[in-house]
Amino acid sequence: MRRKSVLKDLVYQSSEILLDLSFKWVREGKIDFAKNAIRILEEIRRETNIRIPIYMRRMYCKKCYVPLIPGLTARVRIIGRGKMLRRVVTCLSCGEIYRLEFMKNKIETDYS
Repeated sequence: MRRKSVLKDLVYQSSEILLDLSFKWVREGKIDFAKNAIRILEEIRRETNIRIPIYMRRMYCKKCYVPLIPGLTARVRIIGRGKMLRRVVTCLSCGEIYRLEFMKNKIETDYS
């Protein structure tokens, strides 16, 4: 069991490093390098059969493997309807759309 936890820790560390590198490369204009880093991340994830955290999976496009940076490679819109908010992220290189719904925070006031 110890081996599995060490492997999981290594996968998390390598995925953080690869994501940081890919974001750096996109800002420098090296989009092909960034795509390759994300592809390597996906290969590691598939071969080790370890799930990476959801916040990391939402950082890149699943269709074209480009890191999603608002204003540079992605368009982010927040749409509010009643109690629900919807975050819509559009990849600017392939046009893939990702939607995430969540509740508005309740503001509690104390009148005492």
